[in-house]
Amino acid sequence: MSALADFEKTCFVIMPFNKKKVGAITVDFDAIYEKVFEPAIRKARLPEGGELEVHRTDADEFSSSITQDMYEYITNLLTTTLQRNR
Repeated sequence: MSALADFEKTCFVIMPFNKKKVGAITVDFDAIYEKVFEPAIRKARLPEGGELEVHRTDADEFSSSITQDMYEYITNLLTTTLQRNR
């Protein structure tokens, strides 16, 4: 997961993708991500300067299973955070 090596500057978005039925309507989750989440995350500035990197497993170049990639990312993020806060 070299693309996600700097976990402190990464915003990993976990959300549905594609179009899905929600009750009686069809929601385009890709459009919501592209028009709302991604621009807002890219505008955010880190306290030490710089920008967040936006990652979404269905859109990124991950190796295999989205579920496995999310698990590995979250595990690495938690490990990094816990080690930093000791």
